Amino acid sequence: MFYLEEKLFNSASLNFVSQDLRFKEPFVQDNELASSLLQLHRELEQDGETLRFESLLLSIFSRLAERHSEIVGRVFEPTSDKAKIDLARQYMEANYEQNLNLTELAELSSFSASHFLRIFRDTVGLTPHAYLTQFRIEIATSLLRVGTPLVDVANLVGFTDQSHFTKKFKRVLGVTPGQYAPSSQLPPRRTVRRSH
Repeated sequence: MFYLEEKLFNSASLNFVSQDLRFKEPFVQDNELASSLLQLHRELEQDGETLRFESLLLSIFSRLAERHSEIVGRVFEPTSDKAKIDLARQYMEANYEQNLNLTELAELSSFSASHFLRIFRDTVGLTPHAYLTQFRIEIATSLLRVGTPLVDVANLVGFTDQSHFTKKFKRVLGVTPGQYAPSSQLPPRRTVRRSH
């Protein structure tokens, strides 16, 4: 069961900013959103990244607000600000090893968290969490190429543990870090001299 304050719904719509929303019906039946909520609930029971949880939560409740609510009052069109998103990206890249959260990233751009999520996705083509994961994997491949021990890499790039790192690494590159490391650390080729 989720108990949420009204202000979450007022900030959750990805298409409107600073609007008052109200539900059209007292009960909503939406199998896709119900399935997403169940997935979120299961993930919240595990230890994981704050940015992923917040992104999932806002994404689900944004869809709920967009599908099943209506705006009360004046409508403001969202505006994209690439410079602010670039600032957030630079911050993420400089602090990739930390457990970042959506609120601190949104504050850099002076957007609400849900509006930031939408603008980031529209500008970059990925959610902040997906972008951060990809960036961490890029750093991890660089570390593996220079011979950093596999056991150290997960911690150095900000993953919660080795198994989480391995799962994400394989999802992005199609191989495990262990499979990647030997191929990036092949010994130099020896030249064989033939005697005549």
